[in-house]
Amino acid sequence: MRNFYRKILAGDLSFFEDDRGRAEFSYYLCMQLVRTKRIQENVFLAFKDMDRQFGVNINNSWPLMRNIDAVSMALSLFSQRKYKIVLLKNASGINFITGDQPIFQYACRRAIREGNTGKY
Repeated sequence: MRNFYRKILAGDLSFFEDDRGRAEFSYYLCMQLVRTKRIQENVFLAFKDMDRQFGVNINNSWPLMRNIDAVSMALSLFSQRKYKIVLLKNASGINFITGDQPIFQYACRRAIREGNTGKY
């Protein structure tokens, strides 16, 4: 995988314009989303009845399911050229530390405010 971190810090988003960079970054971004504790807990909760009824062990299946989900979402980001990257810059002078998919949360909250929830 390319070193997206350095490029993003430099404000260079050109990697998202070529196919390989767009594909790799889309996968990376989607994997970050599906690897969170909250997503895992929600998936396990959704599958708890299947565990009981059919003997499906979600703990063993989740690593593969997580990767399949990330690939599927990344393919959508890659193939639909309407998506673009927007950098949010902290101009306050106060360090900004965050976690748990803030990119997706920002985009969803913005869509809700603008009434564009059909996209999500």
